[in-house]
Amino acid sequence: LIHIKSKMLVPVAPTEAEGEPQEDPREALVQRLLEFQRYKEAAGVLHVPQVLAVMPDDPTLSEYRADFKGVLGMIEERPSEEAETFAGARRIISPTKLFERIDRSPADRVDARAFLAARLMDILMGDRDRHRDQWRWASFEKGKPTVWEPISRDHDEAFVNLDGPVLAVSRIYYPPLVAFRDE
Repeated sequence: LIHIKSKMLVPVAPTEAEGEPQEDPREALVQRLLEFQRYKEAAGVLHVPQVLAVMPDDPTLSEYRADFKGVLGMIEERPSEEAETFAGARRIISPTKLFERIDRSPADRVDARAFLAARLMDILMGDRDRHRDQWRWASFEKGKPTVWEPISRDHDEAFVNLDGPVLAVSRIYYPPLVAFRDE
């Protein structure tokens, strides 16, 4: 389905040789998104659903209309404390509230294995842009202790491609600037 949507949403520029098969530039993006989804599901990491979309040419964009109309992007669900359900969770809280609860009582705990799995997925995919707001915490069962599992979100730097001569030199001094290639 994502392949069909990408072909409908993202126009391809006409080529000089229409009769020759050309590589579709959308294919690499679609493949990365599907690979990312498979990794998260295989690891059992709670994550928010993402949808490939194109920003519409809408007057409500006002002064940003020229810059953003037709831009390809990702839309993802943002589970919040007001959310009725997410993945069957009984309750969802922010990291700030989780830290407050942990400081207040030993009856609240983090599922360390689930958090480690989520962080290892971030490392595997090169997503080093992780901060407090990119997590929500979900509890699934009633009773004490309350075990909180991480919900990973906002993976905008996953599988980042850091090419170019400046970044090649920068990698000598800062090895985390990894480039993902088919090597």
